[in-house]
Amino acid sequence: MERIQSTLMRFCLILSLVALLLIPICGPIASDAAQMPRLALSSPAFINSGIIPTQYTCNGANESPPLSWSGAPKRTISFALIVRDPDAGNGDFIHWLAFNIPASVTRLAAHLQRQ
Repeated sequence: MERIQSTLMRFCLILSLVALLLIPICGPIASDAAQMPRLALSSPAFINSGIIPTQYTCNGANESPPLSWSGAPKRTISFALIVRDPDAGNGDFIHWLAFNIPASVTRLAAHLQRQ
């Protein structure tokens, strides 16, 4: 049980990092940073900084959670999503990544197919 809790806490950290790493690839950067929208990432499956349900971990079904985001800059062309675990047992580990997500997409459904 302690190992599962430790693993789940690592995944909580991942969610925090995902919020930072959902990177819009955009055109020229606005000269006034105050005008830039604030990018927000969330999931209906768990609360921000909360424990990720087991079904979304390697101790469960290892499914991708549903994610949605808002606040991308107007000139965003595409998104990249990196799920990184800096506290993995063998050091830094990339669980999965998605890239070239069109700017018109603002969510990813749960249970994405691996490619």
